[in-house]
Amino acid sequence: MSNKDLKTKNTNQESVGIRRWFLMATPLAFIGAIILLSRVSVSILISNQQFLSDLDLVNRPALAGMLATSYLITYALTQSIWGPIIDKIGPRNTGIVASIIWALTMAVSGLSTTAGQIIIGRIILGVGQGVMFPLFNVYVGNWFPPKERGRASAFWLNGTTVGPVLSGIIVVAMIASGGWRYAFYLHGLISLLPLIPIIFLMKEYPSQSKWMSKNEVAYIEAGIKAELQEKGEEEQVIKKDWSFLRDYRFWILAVIWCSTNIYYFGWMTWMPSYFNTARGFSFKTSGLLFSLNWAWSMITVAIMGFLQDKFQRRALFSGIAYLITAVAMFIGGNVIKNNYIAMVFIVISVGCQQPGFLGIHTTFHKTMSKATLGAAIGFAGMIGSAVGALAPTIAGYILGISSYSAVVTLFSSTALICSLLFLFLAKKGY
Repeated sequence: MSNKDLKTKNTNQESVGIRRWFLMATPLAFIGAIILLSRVSVSILISNQQFLSDLDLVNRPALAGMLATSYLITYALTQSIWGPIIDKIGPRNTGIVASIIWALTMAVSGLSTTAGQIIIGRIILGVGQGVMFPLFNVYVGNWFPPKERGRASAFWLNGTTVGPVLSGIIVVAMIASGGWRYAFYLHGLISLLPLIPIIFLMKEYPSQSKWMSKNEVAYIEAGIKAELQEKGEEEQVIKKDWSFLRDYRFWILAVIWCSTNIYYFGWMTWMPSYFNTARGFSFKTSGLLFSLNWAWSMITVAIMGFLQDKFQRRALFSGIAYLITAVAMFIGGNVIKNNYIAMVFIVISVGCQQPGFLGIHTTFHKTMSKATLGAAIGFAGMIGSAVGALAPTIAGYILGISSYSAVVTLFSSTALICSLLFLFLAKKGY
């Protein structure tokens, strides 16, 4: 490429603009943070003795695990329902309804006096937050050309990483200042904040936003049009269908989603208790270590988004990330005795699982047609979350009859399955 061509290319790129990153990618990250903030709060609470005592959960790990599993069941089952709702009333109205559900549920949960009441609240919260994957993928598909979707997806995935970081700090602070009920009340108030970007910034298409330039809109639409032509599709004739069920790549990604959710939801639920019980850290330190795990993930997810977009080898990088996840988890949880060195390996494990998970979404965009993408992600997400929903209770049961060593081995094994399947897809060129 000549210097003149290079200069022209750089000038064209600069003239496109970057407003889509502020008007869509950043708000998605913010909403993702709020969703995870309320989701993981119970994980920290079940390591607090006062919370366990008030709800009669002391020495009942399987029932404590149900606080997470009850949420995950409805979270899983409603993902495929939210997709048609988004198609019917649009992503903006859908987001408004969902945010109100989150806020009311968290606030009312603070009034609970029994574990059963908390479980009911978690069930309703799961319904409201089942919107996340369908909503986020619709927005990413509408606002970003294919070559930017790795980084765009990394934005919202990093948002979901910020949530656990903040939740560990907030829950510990609220319990110290007023008790566990105040943590629920504050989470309810915070859950109203997504209404601000949803109402004022997040249009369904970039062409509908008064803040977007014509050049940037044209750039986005040209990228999406080129993708449709490459797949042999035309925007005006696209109809939703379920042909992806006959595609082996869908089922491989669905199994990966199931396996990673066993690791993610299981470990996210029991991590603070592991730090407190198995490693002997205080409740406050356990909450901070929980936050540290997810803070590290923010860096690794950003790196993964860049690498996947640059080299377009989404499955390969994800397979490597999951391999590191599996090995580091097993070594940190079962081999190393020194608490602090073990924590380093566990932090590495969590920091590689999240980038690996990013590959599920970007590989779906790579392998599925526009006609099947929404339904494929919704259905795979439903299956994956349904399987993952069992993880906290299964881990609690294993913990009741065995030890944390067996639980760690379970999570390490599921990450290894993800690695092997992604590396198989990598051999196919994805």
